[in-house]
Amino acid sequence: MQGRRVNEVIVAVRQQRGGVLPLRDLLECRIHGVRVVDETACVERQRGEFPIASLKASWLIYGHGFEQGLTRTVAKRIVDVAGSLVLLLISAPVMALAALAVAVESPGAVLFRQERVGLGGRSFQVLKFRSMRNGQVTRVGTWLRHTGIDELPQFVNVCRGEMSVVGPRPLTSQDIERLGWAGPEHDWRLAAKPGITGLAQLLAGRGARSSERLDRLYLRRQSLSLDLKIIALSFAVNIAGKAKVRRFFRGCVHERKLPIMPENIRKGLLRNVD
Repeated sequence: MQGRRVNEVIVAVRQQRGGVLPLRDLLECRIHGVRVVDETACVERQRGEFPIASLKASWLIYGHGFEQGLTRTVAKRIVDVAGSLVLLLISAPVMALAALAVAVESPGAVLFRQERVGLGGRSFQVLKFRSMRNGQVTRVGTWLRHTGIDELPQFVNVCRGEMSVVGPRPLTSQDIERLGWAGPEHDWRLAAKPGITGLAQLLAGRGARSSERLDRLYLRRQSLSLDLKIIALSFAVNIAGKAKVRRFFRGCVHERKLPIMPENIRKGLLRNVD
């Protein structure tokens, strides 16, 4: 590198294990003051976007999303509790009507409880209005799922501190085993409370790969500002329906804009809305 005026080296390899990286040469570059960055960081800096297909655990390591600090942690908890209490109060009549409809349509418990994996790998019981009977979705259950009312009891989980309003998708231990996410390389998911809503819940659909990438994206970029924008988008989904909102996103793809998202996240999501 000497005599060539090199001030930065960009590492763009698919596999960084097994001796693929020239570590000694890269270390020498660092010793001589040459910056070393990976491909994802370079693309994000130069173009304001990142290739979602290349997101991996190392990208999280160098991100600032885990550096929450006391102020961010307290602010997020205040927003979670205050927002949940307000929503529970406002939606109390709707929740009472939903509980009555579930009880009248079919016998059994009104609330459905299911074990999910939360912060630090701790298990908790997520609450939902029951929408199925004998393995079949009921008529009331179809309405509850379509409107998102079935998930309103989860704000009780938020008040208990088991969930957050915004966070990674909450999974069961069976989901984690089925998806092959039980290894230590997936422990990054346990660094935050699962959320009622989030990027993966809104945009990933049923795709496991997209869900994983969007959860990683959120954890790297999480902030109070991003949380509020995701909450606003969630309200739009509940009002207009997920299908209409996704059509809106597909229209934004053609116009190359997603107005409520930060620039770098906006561009990184464009491939995930179809």
